[in-house]
Amino acid sequence: MALSPDNAFFLVIDWGTVKHVDTNTNTATRTYKGFTLPYGIDISPDTSFALVTDWSKGIGHIDLRTHQVSFPYPKEGISCPCGVDISPDASFALFTNSYHNNIGRINLRTNQITFHYNDTGLNSPFGIAISPDSRHAVVSNYSGNNIALIDLQTDEVSFPFPDAGFNKPHGVAFSPNGALVLVANYGGNNVACVDFHTREVTFIGGFHKPHGVSISSDGTHA
Repeated sequence: MALSPDNAFFLVIDWGTVKHVDTNTNTATRTYKGFTLPYGIDISPDTSFALVTDWSKGIGHIDLRTHQVSFPYPKEGISCPCGVDISPDASFALFTNSYHNNIGRINLRTNQITFHYNDTGLNSPFGIAISPDSRHAVVSNYSGNNIALIDLQTDEVSFPFPDAGFNKPHGVAFSPNGALVLVANYGGNNVACVDFHTREVTFIGGFHKPHGVSISSDGTHA
């Protein structure tokens, strides 16, 4: 699921469709069809569009103003895309190309896709989040039971949280100030709170197989 930057609505995957839910009334106001196996979703900073990963069709685009669903991006090289995140300036997006163990980058001005970070230790990458300053990305490494950190300026990939207790991590999200990363720790039935500066990892229990996570634009709730 993805919460809009203005906290007015969220989009959630629901059995082959995407539902638009009004946060004031907690009701679904629209259903977007045309997907086969939708998986991950993100909303642009200006709430004009959303991107949806679809295991069968590639990367979908929802125009949130006209409510049109399309697939304008090349499908070649995409296999089992999971998480997707749009950069703060909406110039590019990153998605996890899970089956090929790499990361796809979409140029949102040209719609071209390139693939990066092969043979860097990614193992069924799942969720992905870009930092508010666009300098880093974090990736949940599902089969590796860890979290990868990508320096988007140098393209260095590291794993700075060894033995932190991750178990089949799924969705990830940065706080608006970039200080905190939340991880839906699917296999651990909890949510990990990662201090991005100190690298300290703590866990919040009480969940059952958490899948996705999103943080409000004011950073007060998730």
